[in-house]
Amino acid sequence: LRGMQERIDDYRNFGIQNIWVLDPVKRCAYVCMHGDFREPNNETLEIPGSAISIPLRDLFADLQ
Repeated sequence: LRGMQERIDDYRNFGIQNIWVLDPVKRCAYVCMHGDFREPNNETLEIPGSAISIPLRDLFADLQ
């Protein structure tokens, strides 16, 4: 967990605003916002103010 948080901090320091952490085993995702991990609303990863919208079911559809 510490390594993941360090990597997220690195991305933030690079100026990346939208960070998602994906767990392919559990088939879930988390949106990282200011040190807080939240599951996305409506099981869809989105970037506010853009057309980017990815349903988790589509993202994980090809996993076995």
